[in-house]
Amino acid sequence: MYALLMLLTTLIDWYAAIKIEAAPDNRSRKLWLFTSILSNLLMLGGFKYTGFLNDLAISMSKLIGVGYQIDPFHILLPVGISFYTFQSMSYAIDVYRGNMRAEKNPGMFALYVSFFPQLVIGPIERSTDLLPQFYDKKYFDLSRAVDGMKLMLFGYFKKMVIADRLGLVVERVYGSPHDYTGFPLIIATYCFAFQVYCDFSGYTDIARGSAKVLGFRLKENFIMPYFATSINDFWRRWHITMSSWFRDYLYKPLGGKGDSTFHWYRNLLITFTVIGIWHGAGLTFLLFGLIHGIYTVVYLATQKVRKNFSEFIGLMRVPRFKKLLDIFITFHLVLLSYPIIAAHNINDTWYFFTHMFQDLIFSTSYFRGELGLFGTGFFVAVMGIVLMELIHSKLINDPEKSFTNIKPVWLRWSVYYILIYTVIIFGEQFAQEYYYFQF
Repeated sequence: MYALLMLLTTLIDWYAAIKIEAAPDNRSRKLWLFTSILSNLLMLGGFKYTGFLNDLAISMSKLIGVGYQIDPFHILLPVGISFYTFQSMSYAIDVYRGNMRAEKNPGMFALYVSFFPQLVIGPIERSTDLLPQFYDKKYFDLSRAVDGMKLMLFGYFKKMVIADRLGLVVERVYGSPHDYTGFPLIIATYCFAFQVYCDFSGYTDIARGSAKVLGFRLKENFIMPYFATSINDFWRRWHITMSSWFRDYLYKPLGGKGDSTFHWYRNLLITFTVIGIWHGAGLTFLLFGLIHGIYTVVYLATQKVRKNFSEFIGLMRVPRFKKLLDIFITFHLVLLSYPIIAAHNINDTWYFFTHMFQDLIFSTSYFRGELGLFGTGFFVAVMGIVLMELIHSKLINDPEKSFTNIKPVWLRWSVYYILIYTVIIFGEQFAQEYYYFQF
């Protein structure tokens, strides 16, 4: 059934783009674009948000004392629907804007929508980048294939050694948050930060690596986001293909900076709120997006004040320390937003924020299995994070993020063997599903 849903999305957008390109006037072009966008949003909304809207209607009816007869229900979410609908919808918009010629071959367009390496959780590719690659002749290239498999190895390392290991703590604490106060809640939140990052960026590495083996180039999706110096910088580094999608297809059409500061901030808040809802159907996700929008607005509104204060206290004379301080603050602002989406509901989220700093008594029992992970497991995960970021720092200026460019040679081969043996020896064998599968 869900394969037919993807096929329907593909056929509608393929046909709509052809009609847009052939339309005799702008009114007809807009009509076909509207048909494409509406059909995508209806399918996405029908499967992802119907249950949430029904639950919201039930809550509101109880609040105002109005009878509402439809019982709560939840529809099984098709895997990857948030990704492939956006990828398909952006194609029709690009054709409308004149950035892309309509694809006449339905098979080629279907391949673009359902390209298997990135189908499930991205990266969200643009038709202008990916579709032309399907027409290039592909030849087996041993060095390219090896590079792709090395990138996949890095992805498996992130997923199996770091994300799945830290996921044991997250599952234990966030699964029963009311059993804990203080440090366990804080530790679990730090664990969640690196779990979700390594889980998602690990999948991206595997997707990009497998595509590279076949001769295709997929977009980079993460560039050391936890080293961002501001919330703006964070969203330029985190899930890049998604944030750039919303920038180009929502924020700019809304007016971008607009003709006033009010319109600028309004457009930012709308965009971030929609980003939150895109991640999940629930009030927690809406709140997550709204908070990041508020972060961004406050950051922009206080730029001059912060600069003057930094100059007044002499912080501008020590730029390295200032950068480290900016990174520390930005990371912990992001960290404070994570309980909103990691907790199961608003009540659990509220419990986290009200009990995180209560009874701050540290116990070594946390590292003896009380939180779902023993001391050696914590040590492996922490050392894995350090190794991962050291590798990222070596690849930061390489657009292909290729391990073959790590120098010197002895270091490059040391990294290969360390990753291989770490995955074999310390990788979690009972792998958890990818966190972003729920989106």
